[in-house]
Amino acid sequence: MAHPHQTIDQTTIDAFCGYLADYGHSPSTVDAYHRDLLALLRAHPGLRPATFSDAAAAWLTRHRGEWSAATVNRRLATFNKFAKWLGVPGLDGYRRMKPEPRPKKRITIDAVLDVLDKIPELGLSLEDERNAFAMVSLCGLSGLRIHAAVSVTHESFGEPDGETVPLHIRGKGGREHIVPFPVKYWKWLLAYGGPIHTLTCVRSARWVIEKTFASCGYAGVQSHQLRNAFATAAYQASHGDIEAVRKLLGHADISTTQRYVDTPYSTRAAIVASLGEQ
Repeated sequence: MAHPHQTIDQTTIDAFCGYLADYGHSPSTVDAYHRDLLALLRAHPGLRPATFSDAAAAWLTRHRGEWSAATVNRRLATFNKFAKWLGVPGLDGYRRMKPEPRPKKRITIDAVLDVLDKIPELGLSLEDERNAFAMVSLCGLSGLRIHAAVSVTHESFGEPDGETVPLHIRGKGGREHIVPFPVKYWKWLLAYGGPIHTLTCVRSARWVIEKTFASCGYAGVQSHQLRNAFATAAYQASHGDIEAVRKLLGHADISTTQRYVDTPYSTRAAIVASLGEQ
């Protein structure tokens, strides 16, 4: 335990960071802790163990409105760990900041179709092109979850029926259901030859989707957004038949389906406008 009247200086901080490094923390973590403590020391020169926690709490509170939640919470963790190392009470009662919810980034079915058209132009190997086309089409045109898309093989497809071909999948909870898949894109999948895709894990499949969309000009797109795009397009094409969309997505509860459907502003505006005409 540090002497309560001992002055905390850079030597003290360096010793603490050396302890962290010896304990196995990564260099980037140690560097972040070092920067946070030096920043506090610059704001409160002459800091002592006996006053450390109060000074750190006051400093966090003073800048709480300026910093992001991630910065405040990281510095709070730094100060608690440093206080423990010093052998003084930490800031355990200090309230963490809740991060601002990130707005959901949505894509449309038009973006999915655009990417499918552009995949052959990306200069990928045959295997990578096949994998990209399979994941984007299965998730974007049949609304499959990524793990279901990875499990699709040639045997998953039935015989074509008009413009669609039935796709047999096993969803959440082991429930089996059939979703239609466009014959046009099924034939394109077959044209690649070999298996539907060669991906063996969900992580790789997610990476393929993210990289493919980014290469086509849609940065930050994740696999589940394709399912959202499909659900919204299906809802609009069915003129608001939420039950039909529920069955397409394989949801047990319709309330889950409602979270997937994004009603565009123009549609909502038309609804409100129509109220004044009644």
